[in-house]
Amino acid sequence: MTRLKTSSAQFGLIGGICRASSDCILVQEPSPLSPDARWKGNLYLLAEPASEGGRNAPLVRQVLTEIAQAYYACTSPSITTCLGRAINQAGRSLFQRNMQVSGHEKVTVGVTCAVVRGDELFLAQVLPGQAYVAHQGRLQAFPRSPSWDPEAATLPLTTHLAALGWGEEASPEFFHFPLTPGDVFCLCSSQIGRLLGREEAEQVLLYQDAPSAVEQLYRRVHQQGFGEAHALVVEMQTAVSREGASLFSWAGLQERGRLVGETLATWGGFLGGEVRRLFQRPQPPAEVVVPRRPKAPPPPEPTRPPEMPELARPRPRKSLRQKAYDLLHPQMAFPRLQRSRLRIRPARRPRKPLPWALALVALLVLALIIFLIVQEDRARRQAEFRAQLHAAQSLIEEALQIADLPQANAKLREAEQTLHGMLDPQHPDPEVQLTLDRLQEERDRLNHVFRFPQLDLLIDLSTFTRTMAAESFSGACTETCTFRDLVLVDDTLYLLEGTRGTVYQYASRQVNPALIPVLWPGMPNLGRPVSPILDIALLKRPQDCQPDSSTSDWLAALDAGGVLYLYRPGQWEFYTLTLSLTENVSWADSPTDMEGFQGNLYVLKSRMGRLLKYYCAFYEEWGPESWLLDPRNVRLSEAVDMVVDGSIYLLLSDGTVQRLYNRKYDRAISIQGMLYPAELAPAQVFTENWDDPYLYLVDRSLGRVLQLRKEGRPALVRDLRGPHDEDLRGLRAVVVVAEDHLMYLVAGSKLYRAALPEPTPPATPPPAATPTP
Repeated sequence: MTRLKTSSAQFGLIGGICRASSDCILVQEPSPLSPDARWKGNLYLLAEPASEGGRNAPLVRQVLTEIAQAYYACTSPSITTCLGRAINQAGRSLFQRNMQVSGHEKVTVGVTCAVVRGDELFLAQVLPGQAYVAHQGRLQAFPRSPSWDPEAATLPLTTHLAALGWGEEASPEFFHFPLTPGDVFCLCSSQIGRLLGREEAEQVLLYQDAPSAVEQLYRRVHQQGFGEAHALVVEMQTAVSREGASLFSWAGLQERGRLVGETLATWGGFLGGEVRRLFQRPQPPAEVVVPRRPKAPPPPEPTRPPEMPELARPRPRKSLRQKAYDLLHPQMAFPRLQRSRLRIRPARRPRKPLPWALALVALLVLALIIFLIVQEDRARRQAEFRAQLHAAQSLIEEALQIADLPQANAKLREAEQTLHGMLDPQHPDPEVQLTLDRLQEERDRLNHVFRFPQLDLLIDLSTFTRTMAAESFSGACTETCTFRDLVLVDDTLYLLEGTRGTVYQYASRQVNPALIPVLWPGMPNLGRPVSPILDIALLKRPQDCQPDSSTSDWLAALDAGGVLYLYRPGQWEFYTLTLSLTENVSWADSPTDMEGFQGNLYVLKSRMGRLLKYYCAFYEEWGPESWLLDPRNVRLSEAVDMVVDGSIYLLLSDGTVQRLYNRKYDRAISIQGMLYPAELAPAQVFTENWDDPYLYLVDRSLGRVLQLRKEGRPALVRDLRGPHDEDLRGLRAVVVVAEDHLMYLVAGSKLYRAALPEPTPPATPPPAATPTP
C-alpha cells in the first residue's frame, strides 16, 4: 500500500472580495505522531449558510468548531458513526439557539464533511452543499447537479429544509471511496455546483494540482459575478517525493527514515497506552457519604444562682493581651473627663467665582486658537492639494495641444508623477484617481494604444508539463517552461517550447481542444534520433513545386542536428540540411530563424551574417544558396527575426524593419520617436500573407504588439496591449487571423487569445501581384 499525504488549497469570495482562507472552511490535520491521525485521520469541513437572515460568520465558525471537537472526542471506532454524532450534536445546538431568537435572526447551515484516513475517503453531507471526487481520472459529483444531466439530477428541490437548524435531528448522507496518488476531491458551495457542467468540472479538477484548481474555480466564479462562494480542493500525493523515489539516494534515505520514525512513534504511543491500561485499572467511583442529622443537645440542667447582692456586677476576666496593655499604659487606670463630641468649624468664607471663570475663559480661548490653527492648516493643505491637482490637469491640457509626440509624452509623464505624489494609498482621493484614469486614456489615444478588452487563457504550459513529467514524458520540462514560437497550420496551432525543444499541437477549433506533443527530443518511431527543435515555420508547398498550382500547408521544424521535419496530420518527411557554404559550422552555434514561401525555405543565421535559401523539393540535393547578392546597407548581424511574403522583412535589434527585395536592400521602416515608452526589446515580426498590408512587431520587454504599415506613413498604426501593462510581460510570438478578427499570443508559459480591433485602411494600397524574392 502506498503511503499518502495531502496538499490542500482554498478560497473564500465574501462580498465580491477574494480571500486566501474562508471563514466557512475548517481544516484539521493532526500531527502524524498523534493518535488522532491514526484513528480519526484528517478532517475537512465546509459550511454553507442556507437562511434568509444573512451570513452569521461567528455562528457558522462555531458550528464547524463544534463538529470538529465532537468528532475527535467520539470514542467509537467507526468514522461514519463519529461523523453522524458530531453533525447531530451541532445541529441540536443550532436548533436550540434558533428557538430562542426571533425569526429574522434564525440561521440554518448546510455542511459537507470529508475525512481522509490512510487510503480511504469518507464523505458526510447535509444539503445545501456540493462535493466532487476525482478517482483515477473519473469524476463524480455529490449531489449530481442539473447542469450535468437534468433528467438524472439527484439535487432535491427543498435543500434548505434539510440544513442544520431546522430540526433537532439531521439526516446526513454518507459516501466512501478508496484513494490513490493523484486523486482530488473538492468541497464547494452549491452555486458553484450549479455553475460547473461536467466538461468544465473535469477540465478544472482532473490532472491539476490543488492551487491551480482553486485558481481556475475562482476565475469562473469571478466571471459570473458571484458575491459569495467558497471552495476547498485537496490533492492526494505520495508521501515520498520524486527526489526520494530512488531507494539508495540521500533524499530517499532521509524521507524513508522520517516515515519509519513516524510509524514507530505512532505504534509506540499506541502500545504505551495499552500497557498503561493494563497496569492502571480504573478506579471505582468514590462513595458519596451523606451526613446524618446531628442529635439534638440535651436540655440544660437548671443551675443555682450565685449568692451575691443584686447591685454587684462580676467583672469579666482579662486576657493576657489586655493585661500587658494595662501594664504598658498605667494612665488608663485613672478616670477620664468625658467631653461631648462637639466639632467647632471656622466660618466658611464665600468663594470668589472670578478665578474659575477666568480659567474657563482661558481654556475656551486656547481651544478656539487650536481649532483655528487646525482649520488654517487644513485649508492650506487643501489649497496646496487643489493647486497641484490644477497644475496636473493643466499639464494634461497642454500635452493635448502639443503636436510633437515626445514633448506631449513628457508633459503627461510630469503630470503623472505629480498625481502619484498626491495619491494616498490608504485613503485615495476619487478626484485624483479620475484624473489618473483620464491621463491614461489620453496617453493611450495620443500613442495609438489599443487595449484588448479581454485575454482568454487557453493553455498554461507549466501545469501541463508537470502533469506530463509525472507520466514520464521525456519531452516535458519540470521547472522553467516557456514558449518560444507559434505557427498556425490549417486552423491548428503549433507551439515550440524553448527549454527542451518540444513542439506541441493545439487544435483551437475543436470543442474540447487539448495540448498534444507531436515532436520532441528522443521521439521514437521516426527512424532517426531527434535533437532539440530550434525553430518552426509554416511552409505552403505548391504541388510539384509549381508556383501557380494548388498548395498544401506543412509544419516545418528544424532541429539542432540540421534535420528538417515536414509534418501534416498522418504524414512525415525528413531532409538533412547543409548549413554553410564554406566552413563546417553547427546549427546550434547561433540563433536560427526559418521561414517558408512558395515551397522554398529561408534560413537566417544573423551572427554568421548568412541568409540562405533552400529550393522546394531539393532541400538535400541542391544545398543552400546565399540569397543576398548586394549586402550594402543590410544589417544582417543585428537581425533578430524575419518574415517572407514575397519580400523579406528583417527585424533589427533597435526595432527598425528592413525590406529586402530582388535580393538587395530596398528601404527601412522606422518607428523611432513614435512609441511610449521608447524602450523596445523586439522578439518577432509577423505578417499573415502577401496581401496583408500590416506587419506585427512583438516587444518582449513591455508585452505589446506594434501594428505597422508595410507601405505609407506614418508607419505605426496601433500599439496593442493587454488590459493592464503587466498582463503580457515576456511576450515572444503572435499569430494573426484577420478573417476571424483574432490574435493568438504566447507570453512565458501561457497561450492567450484576443479579439482584434476593426481594421484600419492602409495609407497606400497593397501591390496587386505576388512578388517573388
